[in-house]
Amino acid sequence: MRRTLLAYLAVALLGAAGVARAQVSAQVSVTNDNVFRGVSLSDGRASAAAEVNYDNDAGWFTGAQISSTRLARENHDHPEIVFDAGYAHALTSTLTWEAGATYSIFPGFTYWNYGEAFAGVLAENWSARLHYAPDYFGRSRKTLYAEYDYQYALDRHWRVIAHVGALHSAPAAADGRAWAYDGSLGIAARFGSTTLAFRRVAIDRSNYLYPLAPTSERADWVLSLAWSY
Repeated sequence: MRRTLLAYLAVALLGAAGVARAQVSAQVSVTNDNVFRGVSLSDGRASAAAEVNYDNDAGWFTGAQISSTRLARENHDHPEIVFDAGYAHALTSTLTWEAGATYSIFPGFTYWNYGEAFAGVLAENWSARLHYAPDYFGRSRKTLYAEYDYQYALDRHWRVIAHVGALHSAPAAADGRAWAYDGSLGIAARFGSTTLAFRRVAIDRSNYLYPLAPTSERADWVLSLAWSY
């Protein structure tokens, strides 16, 4: 099922990008681990993804992404589909604010579906965002997630990339803690439409908010390769 969905979406993305390159962008990617906020959603296995994004001159944007996951001791990969929409407005020539919402769908496990609102500020080499979910991963838990991303250009191709994030939720009986922190540091290179990234990702503790098999792994090397259109 995952391969069929990815194949059809990838074809659709490439076709759309060819029709309106000024407003539509598309990307397909592969990675050795589908890591989300410091947590592996693919049980430490390789994952593929495809996405398409649209924006117009008025500042409105929307997009969709499909990726493979393996959650809660499943023996096979299952897709996750994420839709997003929002509005962005330039404050200055180098600073932009944005606000919008995302909705994540797990077709095989719809009780994990959840929505999230976000707002943030973006600059040329950094961004800061705040996300709010009233029912994170369908776990009946309200969450706030704050993140900061930074990149430093080494030359025209290579750059250092860094990320820090903090997730807050009401403490659960299983862990008794309200905060979880994640971060990553790595390097990325772009040559034409191809981007290669290699980073070390870590989280400070196991997180019971996600429908995952128990794991003691809290750090991972993540290698990804993406093609943009």
